[in-house]
Amino acid sequence: MPLSKTETRVVAALGQVMFPRDRTIAVDARDARLTDWVGDYLDAMPAMQRNQFKALIHSFNMSFGVAQMRPGSTFAAAEPEAQREWIEAWENSAIYQRRMAWDGLRTVLTMGYTESGALRDALGITSGLETARLRMAELEAARDSDTKEAS
Repeated sequence: MPLSKTETRVVAALGQVMFPRDRTIAVDARDARLTDWVGDYLDAMPAMQRNQFKALIHSFNMSFGVAQMRPGSTFAAAEPEAQREWIEAWENSAIYQRRMAWDGLRTVLTMGYTESGALRDALGITSGLETARLRMAELEAARDSDTKEAS
């Protein structure tokens, strides 16, 4: 079950605030295809956990308007500065459950961003699988060289 339009907007907004394009890393959440990754990640979850995470996304989005005393206002539609402030409010909340909920959202989004091929390419990092393949090729070449020298 893919992300709904609302969930996609919330994840995209969160991603752009958390992982903007800057001078250090020229890969933002859009480049990393974060919404696609989150959708795939949720698809792999059991239905109960997937629905809980989707509820968390909606809660984060809708509680923005409640806190602003503008019930129709949402996180996804807010200005970037207001979005940053809302993220900080959850991150530094005196309410333990809110901080833990934020940790869950942040963890999933960070996993998606850091697993992005675009980010790895920008940082010059090969995947673990690619590194293993290169190392195996080096070992085989060394073994073949040793065999030829022994002959």
